[in-house]
Amino acid sequence: MPSRLSSKEHQEIKKQIDGIVGYINGKYGTIDWTPVIYQFRALDIQHLVALYRVSDVMLIPSLRDGMNLIAKEYIASRQDGKGVLILSQFAGASAELTDALIINPYSDDAIAKAIKLALQMTPHDKAVRNKRMQDHLSVHTICRWGNEFLQRLLISRDTSNTNVQ
Repeated sequence: MPSRLSSKEHQEIKKQIDGIVGYINGKYGTIDWTPVIYQFRALDIQHLVALYRVSDVMLIPSLRDGMNLIAKEYIASRQDGKGVLILSQFAGASAELTDALIINPYSDDAIAKAIKLALQMTPHDKAVRNKRMQDHLSVHTICRWGNEFLQRLLISRDTSNTNVQ
């Protein structure tokens, strides 16, 4: 994301990604087809959802992260059941979206195998995985999370008040 380019680490990673994308597109691309469409800019929600819907695979190789709402947005947008989510084991969403292909982002081999598996997965397997993740997301909403958080906070407050006496 452009907003994260302030750190030297992110700048170096972007430089490496630019090189790899250029290499892959140069080697495997044709006049009519570009294997990797690399967007390094903020997009409005309509364009973002359109990209989610036409993407065969979403790769999120986060080295550390929170809930990673992008993964959830991708799954929610794939009502056709055709997309495959590849998600870092370090992304918080990996604990919830267990039907994603979970990878160690430090392992090039694991990433390559997951991409190959995603591209070779049968339409039925994709649809089943997507349906289970969408069902999970439809129950575990932000409203539910907020209510559970507030309930735990109230219980914690009540418990600490009784311990003070």
